[in-house]
Amino acid sequence: RETAADDLKSSYFGINPSFGYFISDGLAVGANLSFDSYKYTNDDKQTILGFGPFVRYYKFIADDKFAFTGTAGFNIGSGKYDPNTGNETKTGSLNVYVSPGFAYFFSPKWSLDFQLQGISFNSFDPDKDADNDKIKSFNFGASSLSPSLGFRYFLGN
Repeated sequence: RETAADDLKSSYFGINPSFGYFISDGLAVGANLSFDSYKYTNDDKQTILGFGPFVRYYKFIADDKFAFTGTAGFNIGSGKYDPNTGNETKTGSLNVYVSPGFAYFFSPKWSLDFQLQGISFNSFDPDKDADNDKIKSFNFGASSLSPSLGFRYFLGN
């Protein structure tokens, strides 16, 4: 059985930089920023801006070139959903997470990071003006289906 949702496709653009500072050997604190934009084939649009702090621990091995990591933090997001009908709604989200990963330092200032999903709690409010419509989920697992991959540049030492 085919539904209208089967024909709904989207394009996505996102940028999610994070900034951190080592407060001691192997321990960094920082902040994540995010901008996500979706456009659907029915001309609906959605944008989300987010921010949140994190703490990351690095357990270095192999001559300080490779480290296992553990990251904990939360992100708060705010956005808008603009359907082609013109009834724009404000959205909100909260994500609390603990996730494992590893980093390979290919130079003293640059690393390639791979982070798995880990444990997370997510709350999404598709319409801040409506009551009792929040969507909540709890995820557990080091799913290899949704990892993040990125480069990090380290300032300072």
